[in-house]
Amino acid sequence: MTTRTTRILPWACAAALLAVAVEARADEGELQPILAPAFSLLPRYGRLNNGGGVALSLRWGLRDAVALEGLVLCERFGSLHDPSYADSGTTASLYYDATRCTIAPGLALRLGARLVGSVGVGAGYRFETQSSRDFVSASNLLIGHLASTSRHALVGRVSGAVEYRVLDWLALGASAATSYPLVGGPREFDLTLSVLTAIYLYP
Repeated sequence: MTTRTTRILPWACAAALLAVAVEARADEGELQPILAPAFSLLPRYGRLNNGGGVALSLRWGLRDAVALEGLVLCERFGSLHDPSYADSGTTASLYYDATRCTIAPGLALRLGARLVGSVGVGAGYRFETQSSRDFVSASNLLIGHLASTSRHALVGRVSGAVEYRVLDWLALGASAATSYPLVGGPREFDLTLSVLTAIYLYP
């Protein structure tokens, strides 16, 4: 294979993929339930914490390329560690589990026929519960168990997804999303990676 052919081949593959993607648009009036197990990354206390959860969303084709979306995402992070938590005048380490649920409506731009790409934006409400809160000294001795607490926040969300329609009514794909608290909650970006299964329903 010549050097010129090697250089041209990736561009030819990209052009073919783009041609498939823009063959047609996602349909107006189309209803799309999506189930997506999620792997989540949360930067907090100077470290990257990982967790998991599941997302349920419902899209409705407002126009051929634009869809309304409603999302419910619940995630759980285990053994988060705050190394400098203060309680009753004592500063020590706090270990806890965090469960977060997000409810976020939004808009998604969708293009594609067999291969469908989408980009979405939205804003919504997030509720976080911190449980199993262990207050631990520097010598790793348990000082006490603290009561569970909760946080509320208004978050903005941006997402992108690629789906391949294996059947006219069924698609498999992957998505990535990040969110950021606009009001309330710690100022931190997170990352959610999902493997999704989507069903296409027509009125």
